Amino acid sequence: PSLPFALAFLPFHQVPRVRLYQDSTFLKRVGDGPTLWHSDLSMAPFHTNEAVTMWLPLTPIPPEDEGGTGLLFASGSHRDFALSFWEDAKGGGRRDLEGRYALDSYGRMEVGDATWHHGWCLHSSGPNDLEEDRMAFTLCFVADGAEMLEGGEGKLGGGRGPDDEDEESYRDWRGKVGRRVGEKEHVYLPLVWDEAWGSTDTRQKGGTGEA
Repeated sequence: PSLPFALAFLPFHQVPRVRLYQDSTFLKRVGDGPTLWHSDLSMAPFHTNEAVTMWLPLTPIPPEDEGGTGLLFASGSHRDFALSFWEDAKGGGRRDLEGRYALDSYGRMEVGDATWHHGWCLHSSGPNDLEEDRMAFTLCFVADGAEMLEGGEGKLGGGRGPDDEDEESYRDWRGKVGRRVGEKEHVYLPLVWDEAWGSTDTRQKGGTGEA
């Protein structure tokens, strides 16, 4: 069932093979506060730029000006090497970044709509001030062959490691897949696309690579 979603990875990264890294369900209850700005790869055990997340609402979401809590994207932030180089990777003491990026959202979303964003793209969402809970489902994909971070620390950036928020989801398999994704097969990191399975042109006009 992940195959059609995995194909949408290709307009972001032209890679020969794609693996499913993570699936998650997010519940934003009535009265829950905002989701702060973050990037998904900062919480993943990979030393790579080749990752993409699909975000799919399981409940209808009104536009922001009506209290909707869809994702807000800092467009182009995944290419902003200067930010991660000069600023604290964990956000401590980071100055106000207002105006640094164009902010994009997709307005009203129905069940079955979806957005896609690069693994390093900064994104957030507002508080749920509506009268119903909001639910969403995500799939995170990573390129086969992506380098794994070793021993909880990266090789660059003074030994930084990923934020530990998602550690529970990869703790059991992290040391069992080899130095690169796919070096050793694991049931929790399945291959969902291989170019050898057939040639399909998945390039989409008006894609969301900026997000």
